[in-house]
Amino acid sequence: MADSLSAVTGLSSGIDYRSLVDAIIAAEHRTADAAQTQIDLANKRQEAVKSWRTLMTTFRTALDKVRDIGGALDTFLATAQAQSTAGRTLFTATASSTAQPGSYAIEVRSVARSEKLGSRAVADVTAALGLDGSFVINGATVSVTAADSLTAIRDKINAANGGTTPTRVAASILTVGRGDSRLVLTSQVSGAAGIGHGDSTGGVLANLELVGGNEYLVTGRDADFVIDGVPMTRSSNVVSDAISGVTLTLQAEEEGIVGTLDVTRDGAAAGAAVKAVVEAYNAAVRFIREQGAAGATKPPLYGDPMLRLARSSFSRGFLGVIAGDDGNAVTGSVAGLSLSKTGELTFDETRFGAAHAGSFENLRALFTAGSGAIDLDGTLDAALALNTGSIDLKSRFLTDRVMQLQERIDRIESRLDRKRTMLLQQFAQMESTLGALQSQSSFIASQASGFNRTTR
Repeated sequence: MADSLSAVTGLSSGIDYRSLVDAIIAAEHRTADAAQTQIDLANKRQEAVKSWRTLMTTFRTALDKVRDIGGALDTFLATAQAQSTAGRTLFTATASSTAQPGSYAIEVRSVARSEKLGSRAVADVTAALGLDGSFVINGATVSVTAADSLTAIRDKINAANGGTTPTRVAASILTVGRGDSRLVLTSQVSGAAGIGHGDSTGGVLANLELVGGNEYLVTGRDADFVIDGVPMTRSSNVVSDAISGVTLTLQAEEEGIVGTLDVTRDGAAAGAAVKAVVEAYNAAVRFIREQGAAGATKPPLYGDPMLRLARSSFSRGFLGVIAGDDGNAVTGSVAGLSLSKTGELTFDETRFGAAHAGSFENLRALFTAGSGAIDLDGTLDAALALNTGSIDLKSRFLTDRVMQLQERIDRIESRLDRKRTMLLQQFAQMESTLGALQSQSSFIASQASGFNRTTR
């Protein structure tokens, strides 16, 4: 957009008013420039706060995995040694956090299996069978008409296996050869209960030879197994209610072959979880140290009380853990933890493993009930609490600060825009006035020159 001076043709004064106005505005813009510098610093501090939040969240997550009931300290391993004489695996097992250490002798006499029924041969699966009536599959009534083919009956049985009360029976057609197709019903659950089936009207199943005793391709059967000499049966091969916290999966059977199951605490998983805590803590300590190192320029959070308080609290917490300040037989140092001169933690996994194997309950108390661990927990809560935590408060302060500074800049620039327009208008008016005076002066001079020539 052209300014006021652009409309003036041939500036009369020879003065560069635009540069003069720019210099005036630039001088008065220094306050806005200073505010922008503060905004840039606040944004850098905000980014640093985000980084700190990430570090604290990682630390929080790692510590929770160690401290929480059912966490890494409650991880168990289920080790099965169970091979048939043919080399097949008889059973596998997994253990949850509710398991208890122990050893078990297990014999799988027979695995559970699903029942399967087969009909007589039908020449054409798409031809009407002329059967009219109804039958029951696991409590669901299926009705057929004379126009229904074997395919249609299959589809109706499968339709009954849906909704909120499915039959758990799937129907398919098995083609043995040309002109020999059969309806096959397969239970989707294992166990001796098998498939409940029978005619209601019309003798449909009887016509298809799906009743009478000759329809069984596979008879449903419960799993039969022995744990520590106690015989047991279950309808499924997945057994989660025999050994507390352990899920057995029966895979093969062989009478007389006894496998073993050992349930032990998972020291490797617990050690990895504590190592993650150490790494998260050290990352936080390094961040605090970096933010406290003043070189040519100060880091964004240099001298910030949020970091000073965190460093102090963390040190107290881990010193408490290492000292075993609740009088536990296992201390942090015995469990492989120690503080270096830089304030970072070191972790000896071998020593931790020995403590885990030799004095687990004391080790657990150290990380879950000790005052040092509780102090760490409280420090993280104070930092990460929504709205009231130190990180949220710092972030909100910086956000508000940037908004205030930006509003100040906007006001200054709005005022300077008006002043620039006013100054340019004033200079334009002055140039116009000066141009008019110069024109009048030239006219008078020319008139005077002509008069002088006339009077000679």
